[in-house]
Amino acid sequence: MDAFGIVTFVNEVACSLIGLSESSIIGKRVSEVMEIVNEDSGKPAIIPLEHVLETGKKSWIANDTALRSKNGKIYSVADSAAPISREDGETTGVIIVFRDVTEERKKEGRIIQSEARFQELIENTNGGLLILDSGDGERFILKEFKAPLENLDRTGLGTFGKELRDVFTGVEKSGLFEAVRKVWKTGTPEKVEAEKYVCGDQEGWWTNYVYKLPSGEVDSLCYDVSESLRIQEFKKKTNDGLLTLTKMAAGSGFSLDEFMKSAVRIVGSSLCVYRAGIYMLNRIGEMDLIISFDLVDGEAREDKSRAMDRDLASEYLHLIQAKRFFSISDVNQAEKSNFIASLQEVGVEAILDIPLRIRGIIVGSLFCDMNTARQWSSDEMNFAASVGDVLTLALEEDEPVNSEHRYKSFFKMNGATMLLIDSATGSIVDSNKAACKFYEYDLGTLKGLSIEDLAANNESLVEICNLAAGRSSSVVSRQKKSSEKVVDVEIFAAPFSTENMDLVSLIVVDITEVLAAKK
Repeated sequence: MDAFGIVTFVNEVACSLIGLSESSIIGKRVSEVMEIVNEDSGKPAIIPLEHVLETGKKSWIANDTALRSKNGKIYSVADSAAPISREDGETTGVIIVFRDVTEERKKEGRIIQSEARFQELIENTNGGLLILDSGDGERFILKEFKAPLENLDRTGLGTFGKELRDVFTGVEKSGLFEAVRKVWKTGTPEKVEAEKYVCGDQEGWWTNYVYKLPSGEVDSLCYDVSESLRIQEFKKKTNDGLLTLTKMAAGSGFSLDEFMKSAVRIVGSSLCVYRAGIYMLNRIGEMDLIISFDLVDGEAREDKSRAMDRDLASEYLHLIQAKRFFSISDVNQAEKSNFIASLQEVGVEAILDIPLRIRGIIVGSLFCDMNTARQWSSDEMNFAASVGDVLTLALEEDEPVNSEHRYKSFFKMNGATMLLIDSATGSIVDSNKAACKFYEYDLGTLKGLSIEDLAANNESLVEICNLAAGRSSSVVSRQKKSSEKVVDVEIFAAPFSTENMDLVSLIVVDITEVLAAKK
């Protein structure tokens, strides 16, 4: 085109894209034959003719430019305008070069969309993700990292481009590192069971699923199982504690003082509380501390002193009166009262207290104190309440009774799922209410069954038989309920002998949700 913007030459490709014949284009202004628009908004775009004519320098149109053809089509175009100059440097015209880049733009769009989806997939993956690249199968570079821990800041760690061993402390000795090396070499997927990982100042237990991508990179999906393992360990510890109290209740040399100390120690250590103990109401209406436990020395001891005066004790009794357990997660957020103020004075910020009763009348409490705020879980509260039930039973035994009677009383009122098994035949001799509810049988029906009837398969039956015979103290097995529903359980066993037969006490813990979380 000349210096006035009149088209003087056009080739066949340009005619095809513009949608006009050569004769229809020659002699017309560029703006009359070429409709250039913004690809996104559709608004007119500028061909920089004047800029080229004024400066004598080559110029380009924006990347998001399209040509609206006279044939009705819209083409994505790449366009440039360059000056036509005489020997003296004067610009006499402009040559516009443009080409159809529609397919290229579509490919770019698909790539951008794919990358966006990939990033969205990473951010919304139910778990963590490691993408690793390697040239030799020994050094693995992090290309992408999404941690399975919510409080682990991926961008803050600056992990991109770093070697795996520089990010995770001691990872070279882990099953994950060995699996990554193996998968990189063979391409066969590997599963790595729960292992502890340290990343910066964060740590956790992760399960990893490692496989090789078509690109040659190694991908590991990682899931944080720290909480499920903590729950599993807590349930094991608390059931061990209940078994200990069971054996004490069945012992011939039963001592109430030692029993109470053991109960306090078991609760305090299992819940990892700052302090635990027992308050007892005295004759003039005050609360006395009689046994205390602290996490530092891990021992329960007699510690007789006044804990609350009559007014404070009266307020406290009112608070716990109608409850199986009384908890406060954050004392500083609780409604103001004299009792709350007394806790604040001694630095207590969370409490879990269990009323102790004799024939329905409160005579004291089992208490757990924290010096930091704490959200008590239902498992923690129910465990403490179960120990409170045991203490209530012990307190009500105000006259000498034989160990069998004490044990059976303890067995019946325990909140844990418990069965009494004849070790010789595997028959169910007795069951408490929790077991009837769990297995969905009434007491009479359940006592007419054997451990064979509850086993979900032959393998489970063998495991339970070994448990009943004393060849193991606990086992993870599968049990079936009255409805034929199969559940995963962990069963703890303790022997118990009467004058007539040798029995085994079983505590059954449902771990179906824990195993599902790990999977």
